[in-house]
Amino acid sequence: MRLKNEKYISKRISYLNHGNYSTVVISTKVERIKETLLLFWVLCWSACGVMLWYQLIAVDHDEDMQIALFIFIAFWIYFEYRIGKVFLWRKWGLEMISIDEAEFTYKRSIGRYGKAKRFYHEKIGKMDVDPDRPKSATINIENSFWFLGGERVRFKYEKNTIKFGRQLTFKESNQLVGLINKQINSHKKQHQANLKSEMLKKSDEES
Repeated sequence: MRLKNEKYISKRISYLNHGNYSTVVISTKVERIKETLLLFWVLCWSACGVMLWYQLIAVDHDEDMQIALFIFIAFWIYFEYRIGKVFLWRKWGLEMISIDEAEFTYKRSIGRYGKAKRFYHEKIGKMDVDPDRPKSATINIENSFWFLGGERVRFKYEKNTIKFGRQLTFKESNQLVGLINKQINSHKKQHQANLKSEMLKKSDEES
């Protein structure tokens, strides 16, 4: 749902100024056909898991077959988790950013669930974009709709490198960096102006 004053810099990136802070939202939605394919994949993989568990619990097998089934089920659980997480991310996932005069807050959420991480502006290094790399099998996988990853925007924070902007294009990533820097500078200036106004008001009251 699009909010009244929400603005877009691309199909996936929107932002809204709330006065003393701004929010930026990066959508993870894909085309309906891709979402349907992911759901079909989840359902088929789940059906395979049901058959494996049935074979393990309800059918008598020799020891070697039991061991093989345990290995297959461990493999199934791992990929069931992975593809289930991808489906939920594509269906309800968002990358959310909040910016005020002091902090940059980043959160990956699925629905209402997700943990926000806060970064103080004075400790944030230069924010830049991971450059386009030659096409390869690895790059193609990172940009695939069934994959979680492919962050394009990065910055140094203390000794860590923080990345976000999953599977954005090079152009979108640069637009996002420009927007974030603009919002940070805007809120810092607004905060300084408010402090100056309060000091002048206090001085007038004391005189």
